[in-house]
Amino acid sequence: HPHPNTQRPLVWIRRGTMGKSTKPAAAPPDTISLHRKLDPIYECVDTGQNKAALKLIGDLLKKYPTLQIARVLKGITLSRMGMEDQGMELCEEVRAEGPADDTVLNTLALFYKNVGAAQQQVEMFEQASERDPRNAEHLTLLFQAYARAYDFVKQQQCAMKLYRLTNNPKHVMWAICAMLMQADANPTALALAAGMCSKLEAKGSIADRESLLVYARVLRESGQGEKALELLEGDLGERLLPMAAERAVLCATQAAALGKSEAAAKHWRALLTHAPDDWAAMSRVLDIAMPTTRAAAAHKPQVPAGDTRMAARSHSVGGAGFAKVSSEGFWSDDETVAELLGRVSVKDGPDRAEAIERGRTVSAEVRAAADALGGALEVGRGAYLLDAEFAWRAAQLGDPESKVGDAMMTYWRDFGHWTSCARDLRPYCDAIRRTNARAAREFSDRFVDAASAMPEPERVVGGDGAKEARRHLRRVIAAHAIASQLGRCGGSWRVTPGDRDAPFGLARPSLGRGEGRGRAAAAMELYRRSKSTFAGPDPREPTPADTAALLAMQALCAEATGHAAVAARGGGGEGVDGSLREAAMSLLAAAAVAEEGVAASPNHAELRLGLTSVYALLGAATAARDAFAPLDVKNIQMDSMIHHVLPIAEGGATPQVTFRVTRFADNLRDEARRDVPDGIVKAYENGIYTKALEFVDFHERLRASHSLAAATVARVRATLRETSCGGGVTVLRETREGKGRPVYAGVPGPVMGALDAAAKACQGLLTHTSGTTANARYNEDLGTNPVWSPPHHGASALAVPDWWTVTSRADLPPGCAVAVAGAHDAGAGGAD
Repeated sequence: HPHPNTQRPLVWIRRGTMGKSTKPAAAPPDTISLHRKLDPIYECVDTGQNKAALKLIGDLLKKYPTLQIARVLKGITLSRMGMEDQGMELCEEVRAEGPADDTVLNTLALFYKNVGAAQQQVEMFEQASERDPRNAEHLTLLFQAYARAYDFVKQQQCAMKLYRLTNNPKHVMWAICAMLMQADANPTALALAAGMCSKLEAKGSIADRESLLVYARVLRESGQGEKALELLEGDLGERLLPMAAERAVLCATQAAALGKSEAAAKHWRALLTHAPDDWAAMSRVLDIAMPTTRAAAAHKPQVPAGDTRMAARSHSVGGAGFAKVSSEGFWSDDETVAELLGRVSVKDGPDRAEAIERGRTVSAEVRAAADALGGALEVGRGAYLLDAEFAWRAAQLGDPESKVGDAMMTYWRDFGHWTSCARDLRPYCDAIRRTNARAAREFSDRFVDAASAMPEPERVVGGDGAKEARRHLRRVIAAHAIASQLGRCGGSWRVTPGDRDAPFGLARPSLGRGEGRGRAAAAMELYRRSKSTFAGPDPREPTPADTAALLAMQALCAEATGHAAVAARGGGGEGVDGSLREAAMSLLAAAAVAEEGVAASPNHAELRLGLTSVYALLGAATAARDAFAPLDVKNIQMDSMIHHVLPIAEGGATPQVTFRVTRFADNLRDEARRDVPDGIVKAYENGIYTKALEFVDFHERLRASHSLAAATVARVRATLRETSCGGGVTVLRETREGKGRPVYAGVPGPVMGALDAAAKACQGLLTHTSGTTANARYNEDLGTNPVWSPPHHGASALAVPDWWTVTSRADLPPGCAVAVAGAHDAGAGGAD
């Protein structure tokens, strides 16, 4: 069936003369009777009755064999029945005849869009516009065809032709958007776009929010940042940006980009009056009050007016860095190391004391404002978490680090019964782990001791007694989760100190023999004690008790890492087998813990991803696939989550697993090819210019996606291996009716060696720093990686063996640089 989001019913297409061919017809068609004959054909095509449509079209063509609309409808029907080549041949014949009828043109355009033939669509509307250069409708369709083909130069030219015909300022905005999108290849386009925006402003044609945002972006990207700020702060900005909070964010972001700290602070403070729980605003005010300090609770950069293009290799925001690979292992220059560790160098003196006092004042003022508005239940918890943020920044300026622990403890006492408590404090746990392991251990013990010292609430059935029991257990679980983030259960690869074989950001946490099992036993006791207390109406939903099971799994995997490291260092010496057995037993125990957790809460994503990883490390690829499958990862998630499943698919699972996973990735690419151009066209039609720019950037993200390329290579390799091993492989190929039909993909034996070599060459595209990978977009979401599973930069099939050998250098040629995680990491990838 046609995709419901991308194909409008054919009966909606305006009917004209139905297009008579230049070839001699058998007889001139009668328009009224022809409409009666076409109506049931449209109905059949729209409802997917392809065989019936084909029969009706055949009857019509017997009488009018050269009728263009009938031949195009036949082409559409044939393509939907899997005979795309025959459909294309028919439609190309009609296009070659130079159809002038709008119905034929629109129906042909529908065919070309559905089969992804953007260039043919462009050429068709170019021909139509050449025949009738003052036809605004044809020019509009031509502009849309250029938009679908991502031809920005011709978009600009066509939009200006439209403006000269219509004098409609929206067509100028179309041209300006096209200039923005070609700015990388043609920097002079920005200056021209700025001039055009200025003329529109002078004529009063910057009259809506979208036009204003595009204007501000053009000014910013053309180097006129001061004017962009004036625009946003001025009367036009006030009139066209009626939401005060949005305007404050845009003004503050632009002022900060210009280095205007005071102006930025004024706007951030204004934002807090409208959105008192806006964490980015609070943190930015502290940035200004305490310059040279770095935030622990990071946030992504604010989106400027009109948005911005995604940078190449935008897999890391602040806090991540690169480590060079050499024959001696990893190395980083001192500046990179300082960046990774989050340390800052501030001289002693009055400036330091003044900065601390300014920060203290900001924190107190924000908290007082929140109290005045009713406290955390009314305005949110951000103002109260800001005390911990201030303490962390003050520690960078020389205040005792113990004050950070005090602020964290206060926050836990006030908000430990909130589900978000441990997650809120994680950035500070990570920051302390990075800079002072001893302090991290002390703070960890403090939280566990505080939880143990809490008096048990009175056991009262129902009512307030049950509520207080849940609050008590939430605080206890939060304390243990915070202690785990400080390293009690091994910590995380994000903050584990590096060494020669694995740098910071790629190293794994570990615990000694028996230590992880002891921590896991305590966590599981807490889990089993808490589970019934949090039982809700839907037993499948995650509960706070699940956190305890997750901590037990983390501790066991950290101990497994320790045993694997001992075995790897032991080479072939005695005790290696014992260490490997101990590692395997720890992983088996982790699997048992996770299975118990997901049995009670099957929708808990962290437990499932952890269980997937553990089974993969045990070599149980089928069990890993079964653990991962209920997450139902597909469509856009394949771009950010496929790194969890490719090591399974290429590391021991059946070929069908690879084919299924990569089919989802292929579906994402196909849907994007079909839907994103539609989104661009609709955005232009509706005057939502920033959305059109966003769709173009999304197209670029998927076009250069490392994860989707990896999936393609995995599919090719699996197909060739199956073909090579069996002389052929039967696969299900999707037809356009959505049904699978078996296709025998056998290849003659003498070709097998060449095919296998081709498969290895495909793998090389991803593992070496070639031109292909240098411009790749690394969209993998490393925030979903289990704490014992750092980014893997080698071949997916070797991810598990590399974990067991405790090395991060596999498959990385000397001289390349790899991204290593930091507090703000959002992906992984290699760079020259």
